[in-house]
Amino acid sequence: MDMQVSATEQEISRDTLLEKYAKEQEASVDDVRRRVARALAQAEPEDRRAHWERRFLQAQEEGFIPAGRINSAAG
Repeated sequence: MDMQVSATEQEISRDTLLEKYAKEQEASVDDVRRRVARALAQAEPEDRRAHWERRFLQAQEEGFIPAGRINSAAG
């Protein structure tokens, strides 16, 4: 039986991430992830940004946690 729990599935981790990194109207971990993915994709060629935004979002959904400075400054 696989008992892995992602960090953002733990209430304390989710609350800490939101307290430290949520901006303006962001109310969920998904909001933060979308902002970060969108911002990171801006470094890519314009015709590839949507692709990379999806890939960056997918990486976060699968457990990748960007450094705090990235979560804070991106977007």
